[in-house]
Amino acid sequence: MSVLANKALPIHQVWLAIFRLFFSAFPKVWFLSLLSALLASLSIAGSRYFSLHFVAVKPPLSIAIGMVVCFVVLAVTLMFILSNIIYQVYQNATDQTINTYESIKFVLHKYPKILLAMLLVSCFMVMGLIAFVVPGVFAGILLLFVQPMILFENKGILDSISGSAKLVWKDWWRTLIVFLPLGIIGYFATFLIRRFTFEYFWVYIILNVVVLFLMNPLSYSFLVTQYNDLKLRKGQTITTNISQ
Repeated sequence: MSVLANKALPIHQVWLAIFRLFFSAFPKVWFLSLLSALLASLSIAGSRYFSLHFVAVKPPLSIAIGMVVCFVVLAVTLMFILSNIIYQVYQNATDQTINTYESIKFVLHKYPKILLAMLLVSCFMVMGLIAFVVPGVFAGILLLFVQPMILFENKGILDSISGSAKLVWKDWWRTLIVFLPLGIIGYFATFLIRRFTFEYFWVYIILNVVVLFLMNPLSYSFLVTQYNDLKLRKGQTITTNISQ
């Protein structure tokens, strides 16, 4: 039986549905979530090491290039793992069975589009934040569902961007309110870890791993649940049989 609702829900019930999906999907994605948390924390550790050792001294060009390459590889790999998490959360939500190999194969087929689309989304958000904070936040909420559009509906890069914007446009405030508790939890968890453990390197890294380990599946449970709710409000239904 599908975990997703078959009718539009009030906000408090959407929150409950997010946690139901999280508890249902977590046993199936915990390993990928742990792997993504470790990779993200490795990137954090690398950034901290680089800032501590080269804060006052310009690093050699070879080291600087090596660090950039490492961060790019980590980011690309991390995005691929996260895409697999959202796909498997979606499969669980729609009561479909898929193994890790099939998931990797499916996501790999769509990954170039996902990577380019998310790069464009990041550019839009950065430009909005540079211009003023509000446009960046507005664009971030508007383009939340670019990744699901590619994975769930087989849309192209530009179609997924415009499709996400159209899906959210009339329900932007509603989507923000649904997202807000998740954003607050993530912000304060990150703030508290940095505030009280930043001087204790391994404690800082381990706590980051724990938070990301839990927050990644929760974030994608929000994404799938809210995506379904917005589709229902448009008189549409979430696709339950995806073909490549």
